[in-house]
Amino acid sequence: MYLLLFALGLAGIFIFFFVAVCLFERQPLCDFVPIPAGAVATDSPYFNEMNAAAARLGFTPAGVFTQNRNSAIYQARGAVWISPERQILLYIAGGKTAKVPIKRTILISVLEPKNIFQTQDEFGIADLSGLTHRKVILGAHMDELLASHRQRFAPNTGGLRMFSAAADLADWKSVQAMKAQQLARLGLIKFLNSDQTVWRYTIKGSWLQFSKGLRGQLAEAEKQRERVHRKRPGAA
Repeated sequence: MYLLLFALGLAGIFIFFFVAVCLFERQPLCDFVPIPAGAVATDSPYFNEMNAAAARLGFTPAGVFTQNRNSAIYQARGAVWISPERQILLYIAGGKTAKVPIKRTILISVLEPKNIFQTQDEFGIADLSGLTHRKVILGAHMDELLASHRQRFAPNTGGLRMFSAAADLADWKSVQAMKAQQLARLGLIKFLNSDQTVWRYTIKGSWLQFSKGLRGQLAEAEKQRERVHRKRPGAA
């Protein structure tokens, strides 16, 4: 009996903490700024290898960026690439935030007007907007991610948005803005500034991020448990 109560107490504390963090944390659409050209390499083997794979597959670089949080604990970098046919926006994140290694690659294509195909190699905050058709392939290398992503939108290539390497972070920000504006319309977030570039979850959004977002991802992770221990790109 006491063990059951203890377990329920721990579960309640976790749920409260998770929802509270969602409710009070400020969420910028993008907190990255450019770094000098040629400074792609970091001490993250994952980041370096995934960028090398993007170049090998013919992607065009659209810039390398670093977190702009005025704090030494934010040391993640992001690299943006555009596919040869310009219909895929590739984002590679590496480095560390609060000493936690960041290893995430995301491929995005937008079927106009508002369908977002997103393929990535690890889970992150769930998108509750309803616009994103997301597929997670845990621990995947670039070739597997790209093949899966292209297969997903193969019948609809004529309606896909074209991206530009000259757009810098603008294409990435536009996709994030699409999601945020829809979340606001659904009453799941509240913008904190007139430019609509910073927001927080509402109580409803915070709860759904746990009850629908997190729980859904845990269920999906269970289906891919055989991939959990796969070596990530750059691993020795």
